[in-house]
Amino acid sequence: MSKKTGHNILISAALVLISISSIAQQSPITAFDLFYNPYEYGDRDMESLFTKTGNISTIFYDTSGLPNLKSFMPAEYKEQLNLINETYLINRTPEVLILREYGTVARIYSSVNINLKNRSSGEVLLNNTIQSVQLVRVQGQWKISHISIQSEHPSFPIDSKMLKEEPRETSQQEADVENQTESNLSIPHFSAEYDPNKVYRVNEVDELPFYPGDTQLFLNLKKTYAVVDQTTDGYSPFIVTILEDGLAELSYTHDLSGFQIAQAESFVRSMLIWYPAVKYASSVKCKIVFFIRE
Repeated sequence: MSKKTGHNILISAALVLISISSIAQQSPITAFDLFYNPYEYGDRDMESLFTKTGNISTIFYDTSGLPNLKSFMPAEYKEQLNLINETYLINRTPEVLILREYGTVARIYSSVNINLKNRSSGEVLLNNTIQSVQLVRVQGQWKISHISIQSEHPSFPIDSKMLKEEPRETSQQEADVENQTESNLSIPHFSAEYDPNKVYRVNEVDELPFYPGDTQLFLNLKKTYAVVDQTTDGYSPFIVTILEDGLAELSYTHDLSGFQIAQAESFVRSMLIWYPAVKYASSVKCKIVFFIRE
C-alpha cells in the first residue's frame, strides 16, 4: 500500500464527526445527519451532538494491512477535523443500512463514501467506511454515545451492495411503473416476532452473522489471540454477542482467568464490524461461542 493510500485511510477515519447545526436532535436520524452537514473550520457545535461521556473509536490499517485502533473524545477529534478542513474540501455520502430504535436507545449501521478534494491541487482521495453509531435520548434530545468507524481494508473492499449507488435519471415510464409497484406491495409487519431484547443463538436465526473480508483475515485474528470456535482441550469458553448494528460485544467470561479476559477483550476490540444476523427480516442480536487457550 502506498504512502498516499495510507494517508487517505487516516484522513477518512477522521471524518465521522462533522456538523455545523444546533438543530434539535428530535430523532436518531436527525442526530445522525447533523454530523454529515458541510464542515466549517472552528465548528463549535460538534460536542453538543454527544453525551458527556460520548467517544469515538476508529479502525484503520497500516501499510501491511494490520488494524490500528484509536479512541478519541469529541474535542480531540475536532482538532483533527480542523486540520483536515484547511487542506481538503469534504464530501461524504452516507447510506443508512440499518436503524434500530427502541425506548431511549437507538443504533445506526451505515456505509459512508468519503471524497476529499485538495484545495490547492484538485487531487481527489476516495475511501469507503462502515460506521456504527449508538445513540441515547436525553431530555427529549437524541445524543450520540459512541461511534465506531471501520475504514476499508486495502485488500478486502466493502461489498458494493452496502454502498450507495450513483443516482441516475429515471424516465417517466420507469417512474410510473415504480410508483405502481410500490403502491401494490404488501409490506409484512414483523413487530410481533421481533424482540429487540432477545439474544438469539446461531441455530435460531435466518441468516448467520458474517465476518467481512477474506476468510483468512478472521483466521489470522483468532490465531493472534489463541482463539478457536469449537470445543478443544485446554481452551475455555466465552461468548461474543454480535449486535444489530454489527458491533461485537464480549458478553460472557465467567470461566476465564484474568489473563484470558484481557486476551478476549483485545480479540473483540480488534474485530471489524460484522454483517449482523437476520431474523424475521430484521437484524438481531446473536451470540457466538468461542474458546480461548488456558
